[in-house]
Amino acid sequence: MGVRRSASWRRSWPPATARSALDEAGDLVISPLTAEDILSEATALRAELTEMLPFAPNVSLLIELDKRTGYLDCFTHAGGKQAAPN
Repeated sequence: MGVRRSASWRRSWPPATARSALDEAGDLVISPLTAEDILSEATALRAELTEMLPFAPNVSLLIELDKRTGYLDCFTHAGGKQAAPN
């Protein structure tokens, strides 16, 4: 069930930069994006944002998370023993 458009709209569709078009039945067909479709502006922004983040090893993040939430208390050691208190 496609949406019907005027003849002038059909002549102007799709724009030159579009990745979509109408098929013979008048249904909208959108082509999938590829990994190469990342804009250069987005790549530059990603690099800028990455530079703003501090480097932190995963272990440090997990220790900090445990200090704030105590999530490690939900786990049991494989040997069944409790961890030594600090």
